[in-house]
Amino acid sequence: MAESNIFSPESILMLSFAIFLDGIGFVLAILFPFGADDYGLLDFFGIIIIGSWIFLKSGGISGFKNASAKKNFLGFFITSLIETIPILGSIVPTWTIFVYKNLQ
Repeated sequence: MAESNIFSPESILMLSFAIFLDGIGFVLAILFPFGADDYGLLDFFGIIIIGSWIFLKSGGISGFKNASAKKNFLGFFITSLIETIPILGSIVPTWTIFVYKNLQ
């Protein structure tokens, strides 16, 4: 497995996107602690963009044969579930943690 450089354009772009998603969710949770949510928009964009990145990074459909790709998809599924829980997804930076773990 090739080592990933944390300062590569791909790494900077994906980590910045994940920090942006988690940051917006956190700011919304602080400003409107009860009842205000992004109505799943941040979760939708996170699932589509980060999910596509993981899918392409693992080799697409043929990546399902690889054990580490299966682990990445399981991690993505768990991260997506945590992010869809309104308050928990806002205060825990799961997108950022997931992307950072996959860059190593």
